[in-house]
Amino acid sequence: MPQPLFYVYVHRRATTGEPFYVGKGKGPRWRSANRNRYWHRVAAKHGVEREIVGSFNSEQEAFDAEIALIAKLRGAGCNLVNLTDGGEGASGVKLSKRQVEKRKAQMKELQASPVRAARAKAASQSPEVRSRVSAGVKAAFSNPEVRQKIKDGLKRALEKRNFRAGHGDKIRAAADRRGRVIYPPAMTSEQMSAYQSARFSESIWITNGVINHRLKPNACVPEGWVKGRITSAEKVLGSPDLALSAMQKRLTPKGRPKQDGQNNNFYGKKHTDEWRKEHSARMKGRPHKPEAVEKRAAARRGNPLSAEYKAALSAGKKGKMVFNNGVTFKFFAAGDAIPEGWVRGRPKKT
Repeated sequence: MPQPLFYVYVHRRATTGEPFYVGKGKGPRWRSANRNRYWHRVAAKHGVEREIVGSFNSEQEAFDAEIALIAKLRGAGCNLVNLTDGGEGASGVKLSKRQVEKRKAQMKELQASPVRAARAKAASQSPEVRSRVSAGVKAAFSNPEVRQKIKDGLKRALEKRNFRAGHGDKIRAAADRRGRVIYPPAMTSEQMSAYQSARFSESIWITNGVINHRLKPNACVPEGWVKGRITSAEKVLGSPDLALSAMQKRLTPKGRPKQDGQNNNFYGKKHTDEWRKEHSARMKGRPHKPEAVEKRAAARRGNPLSAEYKAALSAGKKGKMVFNNGVTFKFFAAGDAIPEGWVRGRPKKT
């Protein structure tokens, strides 16, 4: 008795056992992964179980069985990724352009079916499906190889990024008129980083109490927006007005607007006497860094001391002797312990 040449096979989701693809083939075709993109999406998400469900001596018999099985499974509500209703394949023959277009049209018609859309929507809202999708995504992102592939893909996309001829210029021109920042095309990741740093250093922050946005310094602030940036703690206050009020309060402590160099939350606040004593005890005997000494000296150059400050300095030095470590100097009282390496007098100027 001759061996059957053709067979009909089914691919099932490994997670649920539900059929998602029906095919006809011969030889090792049933084990092949050379499929359409929808097949690969299901296989990547659920895994694949393969099974031959029938063998036939003629190709036409296999085609008929394939058509009947696809119709039966779709009628039962199975979500198959077959592009056609079966019976259109041919062993060892490539599809013509007309056949490809026909399959595309059939697939588009299938995707536009209200029944299919309703079934897909119901499945996507199912808690079981959501939890399975969430678990699959977490498992995928816990794999270092997957994260590296995503990172490499984003990097390649940035390096190959380019607008259509003339289209990018129109977008950037429109963005410039609105005062927005648009990245130029065809940049490497290093060039993009340098470009962002240069553009952002020239821009200012504005907010509407909900989101923050960067704007060119010479651009007009839109109505309803103010200069500044709200924090994540201010975003959750419940309303834009509360967030803007908290931001203004943070930026203007005690009703005084902050000046350059005063953008911190301690501006306008005084240290307690207890903290000052603890800080003084911690710093006692510790020499100043040469950089700090030079920075203070540079700040004082050209600024004459007031009579009150000179009197306070003189009173503080009374009865003390000056010692130096070759870099800086300090006054010590008669009973103070002199640190090792310190000598009498001020450091010599070089």
